[in-house]
Amino acid sequence: MSEKQAGGPPYLGYELRAMYNKLGEIIKKSFEGGDANNALINIFKIRFENENGFYYDFGIDTNGSLLSLFWRDRQALEDYKLSGDLIVFDTTYWTNKYDMICAPLIEINHHSKNVMFGGSFLLNKKIDSFI
Repeated sequence: MSEKQAGGPPYLGYELRAMYNKLGEIIKKSFEGGDANNALINIFKIRFENENGFYYDFGIDTNGSLLSLFWRDRQALEDYKLSGDLIVFDTTYWTNKYDMICAPLIEINHHSKNVMFGGSFLLNKKIDSFI
C-alpha cells in the first residue's frame, strides 16, 4: 500500500525510512548485479586467470546473496607451507558497509610477526556460511 492510499505516513504501519533502509540492505546483499558480483568476484576471476597460485571460492544462497568468500594468493600458500603449524581463524571483525564478518586466517611466525594465510568474508556465523 502506498503512502497516498493509506492516507498519509501515520497510517502506513511502518516508517518510510525503515522501508528504504530495508530495501537498501536487500540491494546491497544481492549477488546478482550487486557490488560483489560486478567488482570483487570479477577481480578475483582475473587474478585467478593471471596469477599462478591464486585461489578463491565463494558461496551464494538460494536468493543469490553472497554467503561467503575466501581467497589466498601464492605468497600466502608458501608462507603456510613454511610455518602453518597453528592457524587462527578469527571471526570477531564485522564490516560496516555489507554487515559481513571479516575472517582472516593468520599465524604468528617464529619471528613474532603476523602472517596472513588467506582472507574470507562470511554473511553470518551459521554453518552454511562456513562451508
